[in-house]
Amino acid sequence: MGHGLLCHLRPLHPDEHPHSLETGTWSFSDYLRARFSRIYPFFLVGIAACLLAEWLNPRPDQFSWGKVAGYFFMLQGVTGYTEHFAPSWSLTNECLYYLAWPLILTACRFHSARAWWAGIAITFLVTGGLVFWWLAEGKPRGPVNESWTVTVRFLVWLVGVGSMNAGQQ
Repeated sequence: MGHGLLCHLRPLHPDEHPHSLETGTWSFSDYLRARFSRIYPFFLVGIAACLLAEWLNPRPDQFSWGKVAGYFFMLQGVTGYTEHFAPSWSLTNECLYYLAWPLILTACRFHSARAWWAGIAITFLVTGGLVFWWLAEGKPRGPVNESWTVTVRFLVWLVGVGSMNAGQQ
């Protein structure tokens, strides 16, 4: 979540966002390109640092090339991560949020306040559904066990979106 905070708290220049909801020129592909062009360069440096750390301080019991391959698709929150790249788990969540937000925004006809409230409602419904499922079936092991973190942290992410929108008005 730290990287998202870094990206969202940085003041944005109007030229960085030539397409916007206000002008009706918003594009899903431009949105994703902008998000991933901010994350991926730092992320690749992180992967390189992880591999260097693994080479200098090998942990064969925790290292897997399958996990490293998952990094390139931002799946480390699902496939797992090596000890040297443990903080990267949050980028899986962040990428999911970057995919979910435009879908919610589109469903709410680009009304950002309505989308924000819809995101909060969806988060509570999904988290509540997971809690009831786990009460009935028992808490699962593996990535599904951590799925609640995705929904709960989406609330934190939405607070960032809301504060950005409030600052622009």
